Amino acid sequence: MVNAAGLPPSGATETTETLPAPDAGRSSTISGFSHVTLLVTDIDAARRFYVDVLGLDELPRPDVLGPGAWFRVGDRQLHLGITDAMPNGTPDALSHIAFHLDAADFEHRVRRIEERGGVLVRGVRSRVDFGVTVRAAFLRDPFGNLVELTDVGALSD
Repeated sequence: MVNAAGLPPSGATETTETLPAPDAGRSSTISGFSHVTLLVTDIDAARRFYVDVLGLDELPRPDVLGPGAWFRVGDRQLHLGITDAMPNGTPDALSHIAFHLDAADFEHRVRRIEERGGVLVRGVRSRVDFGVTVRAAFLRDPFGNLVELTDVGALSD
C-alpha cells in the first residue's frame, strides 16, 4: 500500500507489493534518459544543494540558454531552469527525480547526504521491485522538488 506520493504509509518499513516483470517482447525507440530538467527560483541555493549536499559536479552550460545550471549524474545530466515562482502543486505530488546510489553502501551514502544538510522527508524504506528488494529514501531540494535516493539499478534485458 502506498499514499498519493507513491510512498509507503508513515511508519511502514517494507511493502510486499511486487511489480510485474517488464514485457521483454516489446521494443522501444527510446533507449534511455539524456537529462531531466527541474525548475528552481534561486540558482545559488540550487548549486549549494546539488553540489554541496548531493555531491554532483557542475557541467559547463551554453550562455545562449540564459540562466540555469547543468550537473553530471553518472553518465546522464540534471538541468536546472530558473522560474520566478514554483508551479502550484501538492506537497504529496509523485513528480520526482530518482538518483541511484550503490547498494553496497547505500545507507552510508544516505547518512553522508544528511550530514551535509539533506533533510529526509521519508527515511530509508525497502520494497520489492521486479522480484528484487530495493531501498529508497526521499528529501526535497530547497524549491520543494521531491528527490528520491534509491539503490534501484538499471533494468536488465
